[in-house]
Amino acid sequence: MMIDTLTMGTVRAALITSAYAITRDAECFTADELAEVAGIRKSIVQDHLKEMVVLGQVERRARGVYYHPHARRDDCPVSVTVKPDGSHLIERGDEKMTVNRHEARLLKMALGNTSVVLAQDGPSEPVTITVLLDGTQKLEVGERVMELSPREARMLKTALG
Repeated sequence: MMIDTLTMGTVRAALITSAYAITRDAECFTADELAEVAGIRKSIVQDHLKEMVVLGQVERRARGVYYHPHARRDDCPVSVTVKPDGSHLIERGDEKMTVNRHEARLLKMALGNTSVVLAQDGPSEPVTITVLLDGTQKLEVGERVMELSPREARMLKTALG
């Protein structure tokens, strides 16, 4: 059954979810395959794929062949080590990020821990957590960036307390 009456955001979310599902099992996909899995007409899928490539939501591997950039990354353990000076070392697989005490408190707040009390410990970088349409979360502390799957983000939230 084809879906014809979806909003642009709903179509885009359905396409990203379907692209992610396809590339978990196969290396790449075509517009035909994506249209079939998403239940959306091929012409609509093709129009959206062009913009999704520009936005970095999918990658174009060859003419008519696409890939979801986040589908092949496996989840990694996430750990937080609190150092004697109060800074936190966040590790995801081989990736590491150190944040100061105040930035760690901001991270806790951004991850939904509402019981955090802020005290001004000195200078800190702005903390931004961006949830992408595929559920991946991009964690930015100043210039430092780490990308987490939904599961890894839950592990980080638990580890931070």
